[in-house]
Order: sequence, then structure tokens, then C-alpha cells
Amino acid sequence: MELIQIVDRIMEGISYVDEHDSGGRVSRRTKIEYHPGVMTISETELIQLVALWWTAMHPEDFTPHNSLQTEVSYPNSGRNRCDFVFTTDNNLSLPEWGVELKKPALIGDNGKNNDYNVPKVLSPYLKDRSLIHDIHRLRNEDIARKKAVVGFMFGYSPETCAEALRHHPNSSARIKEIQKVCSVNDPKNLKLDPRILIETADIQFRHEGIVGELIMKDFKGLWRHPCGGDGVIFAWEVA
Repeated sequence: MELIQIVDRIMEGISYVDEHDSGGRVSRRTKIEYHPGVMTISETELIQLVALWWTAMHPEDFTPHNSLQTEVSYPNSGRNRCDFVFTTDNNLSLPEWGVELKKPALIGDNGKNNDYNVPKVLSPYLKDRSLIHDIHRLRNEDIARKKAVVGFMFGYSPETCAEALRHHPNSSARIKEIQKVCSVNDPKNLKLDPRILIETADIQFRHEGIVGELIMKDFKGLWRHPCGGDGVIFAWEVA
């Protein structure tokens, strides 16, 4: 299986999870219940839900059957775990793919600015457990024959805010907060575009020679949460 096919499958799974999510999660700090949707699902939970969907809907992808595993311990650092490990080519010498999944968010559940996740993409320091942390760990660990990082991010604009209000008329306060962030970020076009962040990371990673070509594809319609909607899924194969 090629990385572009993995990206498409993971995006299918994320879309399914968003549509069928029942919510029920609560903020540890405020004890307020989050709105349903992938926007508020933790990476750990999302990995499990996507894996369940993938094995149920596309079992033919995995050879041998049921080879998809999640949270697999790295050989040399057992405390760390690889999100997806699987084989599609029936070569049992070593799993074919080890994939880490990331879901950095520029906006929080309340619609307000979330700068915490910018360093999760761009920080060059391993202490921040950023994308480069995952890339270096994948490069240094013999967990699979091919390795990749995959992520997805929502983007915001006047058009997405208008559509969010159509889907969630009772969440106008959240949507106004998104509009404020867009206005501060881009006073002319009123946009918050994740592509800029991803392309900046690509320059950094390619300069270091640690990844292959960037894959980036648009997605639309993840409207279970008013701060969701449209965005991009992106991936690099680790060099």
C-alpha cells in the first residue's frame, strides 16, 4: 500500500468517526461537556476508533488478515508507542508500515485561539513532542519497513464560519470567537489557513533531509462540531 492510499483511508475513517460520534467527553479543567465531533476526540481515542472502522470496512487492506495493530511499543523505547502498525503485502519479515497520527488544532472547543498546537507542528525541540520528535523516533526505531507521519487540521474563513452557523445556529458565540481569531490573523481575508503552517514545516523537514515529498489534500464536511468543517490532511514518509 502506498502512503497516498493510507492518507485516503485514514481520512475516510476520520469522517466516519466525526459523523457517528456520540460525544460525552468532559473537560478535565472546567468539567464542562465538550461538543461531539473529532474536534474534541483525543488522539489516542481517535486512533482506536479509526482502527475499528478500518478493519471493519476494509479488511481486504491487511495481509495477513487483522494485521493492523495500534499503540505498538517501539523496540528500543517501550514507553513510547506507534499509533498504527500494519502489513498489506504479506511480507512477514517486519511490519510494512508504522504510522503516527497527529491532530493539531488552531482553534479550541470554545472557538478561541489555540497557540499551543503551533509548536506541536513546528518546534525543533524534542522536549515539545512535536512532529519532528515523531519523525526522529520513527527514523531511529526498527518498527516497520516504511514509516510515516499523518496529520489533519481544520481551516477557517468567512465561508466556513457561515456554514458552521447554518449547521449550528445555537453556537453563534463559538463561531464569533473563530471570526475574531481569523480577523486578528488575517485582517484582509479573514482566514486561518493551516496550509501555511504545514508548508513551513515541510521546508524545515526537507531541509534536514528527514522526510520525502509532502502529501496534502483537502477535506470537507466534518460538521459535527461547530469548530470543525473543512481542512487539510497531510503526510510525509520518513526518509
